[in-house]
Amino acid sequence: MWKNTAMMTVATLMLTGCGSLTTLSTPPTVNQPKIERALLQLCQKLPLMDEGKIADRFYLAKTVIGMYGDCRRKQEALADSVNAIEGKRLKNEIRN
Repeated sequence: MWKNTAMMTVATLMLTGCGSLTTLSTPPTVNQPKIERALLQLCQKLPLMDEGKIADRFYLAKTVIGMYGDCRRKQEALADSVNAIEGKRLKNEIRN
């Protein structure tokens, strides 16, 4: 008789142990960095070169160089944001 009681007790403890493990397996919530909306916009289209004086061509070249620099900085910031998000995701996966 006591064997049946002991077996029932062991079975009950085993089942309650399995039930309590499910609460430990839930992933923790993490605040992820957000990507700025300005970084998600496409770069401006480059102006076309028309026939004109040499001064106009130099001005256009200076404008295009400035636009390239702006676009490059924006793309680097976007890459940094994505890498920060991916880095945090990898760190959380390693912890779990």
